[in-house]
Amino acid sequence: MSKFLRITTPIAMGVLALAMATACSSQATPPAATSAPAAAAPAATSAPKAAAPAAATSAPAAAAEKKVDFPTKGKTITMIVPYNPGGNTDTSLRTLSLVLQKEIGTTVEVVNRPGGGAQVGVTELATAKPDGYTLGDITLPTVPSMYLDADRKAAFGRKDLVSLAQLTVDPQVIAVRKESPFQSVKDLVDAAKANPSKVKAATTGVLSVGDFSLSLFQKETGTQLAVVNMDGAAPIITATLGGQVDFCVSSLPNFIAQLKGGDMRILAVMDSQESPFAPGVKTLEAQGYKINMASVGGLATTGGTPAAVQEALRAAIKKAATSSDYTNKMKEVGANVRYTDQAEFDAYWTSMDALVKPLIEQSKKK
Repeated sequence: MSKFLRITTPIAMGVLALAMATACSSQATPPAATSAPAAAAPAATSAPKAAAPAAATSAPAAAAEKKVDFPTKGKTITMIVPYNPGGNTDTSLRTLSLVLQKEIGTTVEVVNRPGGGAQVGVTELATAKPDGYTLGDITLPTVPSMYLDADRKAAFGRKDLVSLAQLTVDPQVIAVRKESPFQSVKDLVDAAKANPSKVKAATTGVLSVGDFSLSLFQKETGTQLAVVNMDGAAPIITATLGGQVDFCVSSLPNFIAQLKGGDMRILAVMDSQESPFAPGVKTLEAQGYKINMASVGGLATTGGTPAAVQEALRAAIKKAATSSDYTNKMKEVGANVRYTDQAEFDAYWTSMDALVKPLIEQSKKK
């Protein structure tokens, strides 16, 4: 096995180690990227409110925390989804927006800004007016791949985005249409070895989570695939159902409707354990390929947003993301909800920065 694989496979273990190293210095427990049940009860639900009691008991009224005038009544908050409508990120944020607007007291409007493997939408978020009225999806490790890859010429860096909360952790899966001749991952690998660069695989974008997954898959299996990068989940599902590609890789929630309708099948879950949303489907590791990969979704706002506004957003998002209205709906669509607060999400994000750089360099050598 190559040096690259020893470093990055299984990838979730590397992510966990890096996140733990970062978080330990601040006494925080990092989110596990792919072992959902093990980390499903994080310290997230008891996010600290340490500063408030001390200020209230030891400081005079004049020094008490000022009430921020946010949001202004009637002013809409825009929530950017950097993908086409219909995918799990779109579903998650649209569901959250309905609960969030009740908590925060103003309209939250979801807008889709697909393009450039999510870079169009993330750029709009990073360059928006830093007033808290623009929020957006941050999917890891997709976003770090934008500003860490010089070739992508991103108009932003990490400092231009401020994390608010982590919302979901979804393992990647290998999905095929129901008529596919592939009944197992071994069938797929055998076909790919017999026909180099002929078996077509779709992902949600260049250097997306799915693209990273396929880089590792090809390394681990010794295959060479014809990778087709699209913008978002809806296009890859359409291409797979229509036979334009042989299989696709994305987060499991993207395929729930097709699975329920019998139009698609899951060949493997890229996690350390099977998913309750795909009962009976073996993990990729159980089928002999040591690859774990997850898509971790969260919310951010524009860098430079006033701290008081950030805290108002985080408080409202926490209430919305941990509410039964949101969590029950997400269970229905097969999403693995795993809320963590800003500190934990930041620690995980930092670990992704360290992980992604060599993946980018390796991908360019393909």
